[in-house]
Amino acid sequence: MNGLMDMRKGGGKCFWQEIEGKINRFRDSVPANRPEKILSGYQVRRAVEKAGRNAACPCGSGKKYKRCCMVEDQKKLARSSHVAGKTLEDLDQERELHLSIETLGAMKLHHVMRMDPSKIPKEKAELVIMRLWQN
Repeated sequence: MNGLMDMRKGGGKCFWQEIEGKINRFRDSVPANRPEKILSGYQVRRAVEKAGRNAACPCGSGKKYKRCCMVEDQKKLARSSHVAGKTLEDLDQERELHLSIETLGAMKLHHVMRMDPSKIPKEKAELVIMRLWQN
């Protein structure tokens, strides 16, 4: 956040008033609950390790996979994301760590507004500011 404050000191007053106005307008429009997502626009990666039904469970319990973790893993697989080993819910909780130009461009503005500025990598901060400025 200090980098943003330093930029604010050097920026024009009208520019920063407009940015702050946009932030305040959209902050109230952030939905309380995440809407259901439909997978499209990216390659889906497995959220869990692949295991055969009759193989030993990867958790190390010694049971067969189908009798141990298969039901839970099937639920996670239904919510797989474009990042291997992560579900859509995992990405929602740490979206700042997986930013790219493509994902930032595809994000709805209220998702960008909900990001924690302290978790955004410094090399991606300018992209986030430009994304806010676009709307």
